[in-house]
Amino acid sequence: MVAECDRNDDGTLTMCEIHDCEVRIENHFREINGCNLAACPCPVPPTGCEGAWTCTMIADHVWTYIDMYDDSNDLVLTEADSLEKEHFYGLVEICDEDNSQTLDMCEIH
Repeated sequence: MVAECDRNDDGTLTMCEIHDCEVRIENHFREINGCNLAACPCPVPPTGCEGAWTCTMIADHVWTYIDMYDDSNDLVLTEADSLEKEHFYGLVEICDEDNSQTLDMCEIH
């Protein structure tokens, strides 16, 4: 793992080097499976940006959305699911990258 993830070649792995390596692995999986690529910086708590979320917080929120609103348990939010329609259409407008009028896990994240 050190050989693949040690960005500054110092023989050690920092939290951010491990995170970046995991993101590269995740993006490889997503690319193969046709999902949007992850663009998540190192999950250190943000400084100087009160209220900003870490990547972990974002991922947790995505799962909360899916758990609460995905009535069909297919990991996709559609107009038929129980999310308020106004909120659903607002998310579709911002996040629906393939113009399918649905939101899959990759788009929600």
